[in-house]
This record gives sequence, structure tokens and C-alpha cells, in this order.
Amino acid sequence: IRGPPRPPARGLETGKDLRPLKAAALSLLLGGLGLLAWSLLPLGPQRRVDIPAGVGAAETARILKREGVIGSVLLFKAAAKLSAVDRSLKPGVYHFRKGMGSWRALEIIRAGRSEHVRVLIPEGFMASQIALRLEEAGVTQAEPFLKYVRENNLEGFLYPATYFFSRGMEAKAVAHHMHAEFTRFAEPE
Repeated sequence: IRGPPRPPARGLETGKDLRPLKAAALSLLLGGLGLLAWSLLPLGPQRRVDIPAGVGAAETARILKREGVIGSVLLFKAAAKLSAVDRSLKPGVYHFRKGMGSWRALEIIRAGRSEHVRVLIPEGFMASQIALRLEEAGVTQAEPFLKYVRENNLEGFLYPATYFFSRGMEAKAVAHHMHAEFTRFAEPE
């Protein structure tokens, strides 16, 4: 036996209908719990993924989608744009987990947590030999490196040492780092 219908719930002081507010709060709570549960799920196997130099957010997203790291190219691009990372993605060989999602993948790339390549530059190497060794290791392209060294008169001012570089670096950054090491160790104070 039903009685007369109840009037809608009203705020104590305002007299407004609180049902939309309760529905929104419930939706947010359930969404938050869903995200929490999703973030606690075990991730898939590790994937080694090469992000080449000069690749933008769209191509990076396609690579990660193809490797199973992310589920949506569109979501990755949107997340990259929203977090202002879309223009500062760093090239390199990265280790991701399958199904880890856009935000986690973006954080790894933004931080530049890529594999490093060990490159030995012995004493007495000419800039052309250094350029070839760097290119063989996948660190940077020989021609732009050599061009930068020559334009800036760095021949003889690149420190011989064992370096750990990321793959796909800009030639200028590699030359600058090697010259900074020379300045630090070889030039008198």
C-alpha cells in the first residue's frame, strides 16, 4: 500500500532540490573509486620502445599504441596537450609496461628516463672519429655533430672520457656536454 508521493528533498535553508547535487557527488565518488581500482590493477609485461628524435606527440602516441602501452592515441595527445608536454617529448629508448596508460607513459617520457648508451671517446680522437662513434652508438647523427663542432671551433676541446648518453640526442647538446667536460677537467682555473 502506497501513500501519497513524497515531495522532492529540499535544502534546509534554501528550499532547493538537492537531487542533482547528490547525483553529481555520487558520480564523482564512483568515478574516483573506478580510477583508483584501475590504477591498482597489475600492468602487463615490460615493453622496450624507441621514440625517435623529432617525433611529435601524435607519432609518439601511434608508436605507443602499436606497442600496447596506451589504449588511445587521442587520449595521449589530449593528455600531452593538457600537461604542456606535447612540445617537450624527449627521444630515446624507454621501458614501459603494457597497458600502463597515457599519463604514466607521458611522465616517463617527460622525465627523459630512457636507456643510456655507453660511449668511450679515447684520447687523441679527432672530431670526425668522435662523430662516427656517436652515430654508430645511436647517440646523434655524425654530420650535424661535426658541423656544430667546426662552426664553434671545438676541435681539440672535446674531453676524452666514457660518456652515458641517451639515444637520439641533438648534436649540439652532445658537443656542448663534451666541451663542458673539457672545460671542467682540462682548462686551468
